[in-house]
Amino acid sequence: MPRFQQPCFYYWHYRRRQRSSISLLQQTSSTEKDTDQEDATTTEPKDTFDDDDDEDEEEDYTERDAMLMEPPKPTKKTSKLEERTRRFFQEVPFSSKATGNSTLIAESDDHNAVEIPEQQHKGAIDEYLKEAQSLATIWSYKQSHKGALMVERIIRRVIQSQDEEDGGGIETLAQQSSIKVAHVYTCAIRGWTFSGDRGSAERAEEILDTMQQCYMEGGIQGIKPGIEAFNMVLLAYARSGLRDAPQQALRVLQKLHDWYTTGATDIAPNKKSYAAVLRAFANTGKPDAPERVMTLLEHMERLAEEEGYTSVRPDFMCHGAYFSALHDAMERDHITGEEAATIGETYLFKLMASPHEDIQPDTWCFNLVLGSWSKSYTKDMVERADAIMEIFEAYHEQSGQSEKTRPSTLSYNFLLSTYSRSKLKDKGARSLAVLRRMQELARSGENPGAKPDAVTFNTVMTAFGKSRQPNAPYYVEDLLREMHEEYVKTRDPRIRPTSRTYNNCVNAWAQSTLPGSAARIMEWIVHMQSNAEREGRRYLGPNKWTFNAFLQSLSKSGEPTIGEDAEEVLNQMMEYYRKGWTELKPDVLTFTTAIHCIAVSGKPDALERSLAIVRRMEDFHEQGFGDVRPNCYTYNCVINAAAKSRRPGKAQIALQLLRRMQEVALRPPTVTYNNVLNACAFAHHRDDVPDDILDIAKEVFEEAKVTCEPNYITYGAYVRVISKFVRDGTKKKDLACDVYRQCCEAGQLTNHVMKQLRYALTARQYAELLEDAVADEKTGQFHERYTENARRTKLSFQQTSHGHGRR
Repeated sequence: MPRFQQPCFYYWHYRRRQRSSISLLQQTSSTEKDTDQEDATTTEPKDTFDDDDDEDEEEDYTERDAMLMEPPKPTKKTSKLEERTRRFFQEVPFSSKATGNSTLIAESDDHNAVEIPEQQHKGAIDEYLKEAQSLATIWSYKQSHKGALMVERIIRRVIQSQDEEDGGGIETLAQQSSIKVAHVYTCAIRGWTFSGDRGSAERAEEILDTMQQCYMEGGIQGIKPGIEAFNMVLLAYARSGLRDAPQQALRVLQKLHDWYTTGATDIAPNKKSYAAVLRAFANTGKPDAPERVMTLLEHMERLAEEEGYTSVRPDFMCHGAYFSALHDAMERDHITGEEAATIGETYLFKLMASPHEDIQPDTWCFNLVLGSWSKSYTKDMVERADAIMEIFEAYHEQSGQSEKTRPSTLSYNFLLSTYSRSKLKDKGARSLAVLRRMQELARSGENPGAKPDAVTFNTVMTAFGKSRQPNAPYYVEDLLREMHEEYVKTRDPRIRPTSRTYNNCVNAWAQSTLPGSAARIMEWIVHMQSNAEREGRRYLGPNKWTFNAFLQSLSKSGEPTIGEDAEEVLNQMMEYYRKGWTELKPDVLTFTTAIHCIAVSGKPDALERSLAIVRRMEDFHEQGFGDVRPNCYTYNCVINAAAKSRRPGKAQIALQLLRRMQEVALRPPTVTYNNVLNACAFAHHRDDVPDDILDIAKEVFEEAKVTCEPNYITYGAYVRVISKFVRDGTKKKDLACDVYRQCCEAGQLTNHVMKQLRYALTARQYAELLEDAVADEKTGQFHERYTENARRTKLSFQQTSHGHGRR
């Protein structure tokens, strides 16, 4: 008799990497069987039909085994599947002993012996296995630990029933039934493959090995694993997240190949087998993942073309793994968005030109290329994305409008995302045109799958908000009203406005220069709060991003009370957070923007209030409050407040803040040194000592040349300090001319620097410098080499102020 008799499903051993003593079907003596059954009856099984699928990993293994052996206990609330499974466990499928070749003895409802003909007995076995297979199939698709465990319990029940019949085990059952027992075991493999548990791949492989060994020792076709079982194990490793998942998948693939070449099985690897291995490589997240996927694809093509293994010719699913690997490499910054988009686009065109119909790209492949272009941040990203979409739509028409090649809502959303992230001035209008086209395609029935959803509307709103058009906030508000009306009309949850939708309105007003923007944002905040309270969905209410946008708009409003208003908002957010409103917890951006509002308010006590908030942030950080540690922007705002104040000693305070940044391991950027120099340049209190201010400015300027790259603002501010605090004419000229030469060498000469030099020098001295600086007397343009870096600096400022830049 083969050594496999009874399953022992200690899955939790696998979670602890204790696999050596475990197998799916384990040879047991009658004494061991009795012991197992006795343990099962004396141990209180855990209710497996509880709605809570979470299992305690520290639970005793004996109780786990008992849970597998005992029928499930009733619960207060069970589904039809659970009731059906319970009845299956409670049934007495066939008799415990055979009496000759013609009849079998079964147990009736009144526990009296009844003779059953052999043919009828075989039919009862088939019906019982059909029910087992049906239940196992349903549970295997539950994609949970509970589902996989239930399939193994069903298998154990089937084996126990046969042992009670004649002690023949699974081999006898496979011989007597016309139903393949392998199907039930394959369900167990599928269950573990999609369970998402750690160790599920190893468990699936062990079940496969058990099936194969049982088939090789007994020669029973009914237990022989099919190609689906092998492919499921390969897929289990691809989904496992293990670091060596590709190597493990390759090992299983090699094992299948060895069994096929040695005659141990007639099952050969097919394209799905290789597709699982390709997926394992694509899911690694390693920099060489695309290269490894491409190498295996080329190997598959050689096998098909040169050696005649057409069953492993890559199809579109196999090639899709390459697109996935490229996209993942881009998301992990292993390659740039431009590289991923360019390579993906080239490969897409290669597949489209292939004569093999089964490798023609589908919607998913086009979407990955569009998604890559949306994150490429190149100058031609919009043109390239538009071209891909045009090819996509034409390709769909050429393919007979197949569902597999139909542009989807996600396809157009990627195109809209490209517009939103571009530098187009008319990005809002172009995004709106795409939205209207999507609506027309869905309304006419030409492409129902292109119906706009909440993401579509949100992306168009974002594009308008970034466009800096004067009327952009009104467009965004109109879109929100349209979105809300559509939801009220259709009750489609995909079009329901979200908190991001309302925040898009708020952000559009925050980016706007229209008067009354801050007041309009406050109206939206009140509206969001009332909506959240009315619908009982707090997440629709304002969050910290909403108030951050309000503070940003407030800082540009020019209102005389912006400092007080900012502090009031900050205090209210803290109060609500302490009451449990975690979504209103202020972050470093909230505090920093509040400081900026105070700094630009022009109030005499702005510096003191800014310093108080910084100390508050530092205290919160030490207490573990969260993301509130002051950063470079925070200190820059305070130094800016110092530069704008009228109090004595503000140059020393600015220098102390600079040193504080360095103490907390923050590297001051150029703008920080510029703010300190401005504090020196605008020091005008009668108690300030000119020589002390000049020393501070010189120290800061020399340090800036070493630690960062001074720009034209740095040189202009230092010249202003020289002009204001150096009394000796000769010394002033020497210092100013020296700064001029350094500025020209750095390529940072601008009209701003020359203006400050004009104030520092006499008319004759300035004329000499101007003659040296000007390259063309007619146009008054400076030498190219004197200004080349200044132009780049100004362009960088413009991009930053408009919210652009690479990711």
